[in-house]
Amino acid sequence: MMLPVLLHILHDRGGGVESHVRELTRVEGFRHWLLKAGKEEWRLLDPRDPGDEGRSVRQGWGNPLTRLSGELGIDACHLHHPVGDPGRLRQALLGSGLPFGVTVHDFYWVCPRIHLVTPEHRYCDAPTDSGLCKACLRREPAIRGHLFWRRYRHATWLSRARFVACPTAYVRDVMARHFPSLSLDVAEHAYRPPFHRPEVARSPAAPLSIAVIGALGVEKGGLRVERLAELSRQRSLPLRWVVIGDTLRHGGPQALMDGYLMVHGSYSLPRLPEILDTYGVSVAAFPGVGPETWSLTLDEAWACGLPALVPAMGALAERVCASGAGWVLSDGNEDEAWLSQAMMLLTEAGREAWHRAAARAAAGLSATPVMPPVTACYDRLLRP
Repeated sequence: MMLPVLLHILHDRGGGVESHVRELTRVEGFRHWLLKAGKEEWRLLDPRDPGDEGRSVRQGWGNPLTRLSGELGIDACHLHHPVGDPGRLRQALLGSGLPFGVTVHDFYWVCPRIHLVTPEHRYCDAPTDSGLCKACLRREPAIRGHLFWRRYRHATWLSRARFVACPTAYVRDVMARHFPSLSLDVAEHAYRPPFHRPEVARSPAAPLSIAVIGALGVEKGGLRVERLAELSRQRSLPLRWVVIGDTLRHGGPQALMDGYLMVHGSYSLPRLPEILDTYGVSVAAFPGVGPETWSLTLDEAWACGLPALVPAMGALAERVCASGAGWVLSDGNEDEAWLSQAMMLLTEAGREAWHRAAARAAAGLSATPVMPPVTACYDRLLRP
């Protein structure tokens, strides 16, 4: 019996989207292909071959997806992210007649500022007041285009999808606010990091070592973690901030601010537990100024036994509240709230709370389903 052939379509920028898609291509019962649709080139890859760099897909004549369908016997497509492709991809998908579904990975469909972060580096809360949105888009960096027609085109196009999957209830709520006519599914990502070593985390002790994992742009908290380290230095607080990755202004490895900020630099994911152990990390912080839609990094922190400090917005707050594997800062936009919560962990009550949260982190990760929930949506793709 031949397996149904599923084409996963995404941008060519890597990151969490590609990591998630690679996880989906391991799901049995399908023959998977990857199509990376960039601004200049589309490349077809076979995920069964880890070393496959892909082959270029010609776009100069006809419909490239129709040609691929005939060549590979594609039964359906799963679109993950079209950013970078100026409309050609969506036109080709509709023109091919192939059934398709969509997973929402960020708020590209809602706003050109796909992280919902204003030029002042604040979360906008995804308002429905178009006047507020237009005023924001006019500010630096200014973004051209008519917001109403952008959302209208996206709503029309998404209505053709057989499913629109959102990884969390928060994402579904934001999408429903702007596209009330769409039928939206909540399908959590099923991500298992390539390690599970909860014994890596150490019980809080002074000085408290706090990890911020991943490359930090402005949206991910690159400026905030620098402010937190500087405030810790000025006040001689027993806190050490460790960036496992690079910040938007600093690469690693290096020690800054008299050792209150350590920037490790780029790292190999399988070595993450070892790196955290080297720095004696007890807790992971997510000081982003914009909301996450899922956060694979949170799964990786939990796999290392690290409870999480997160702001009260987006998927991070939703997931931590549901699991109890960390603390949600009700005033997460203020630096003082981060410092106060970190210092609380050095109290006797804080250490007891840490042990409970660390146990829940490990337990929550072990309950991750083997079969990604989004695969339940594939029935609709393959239904005649």
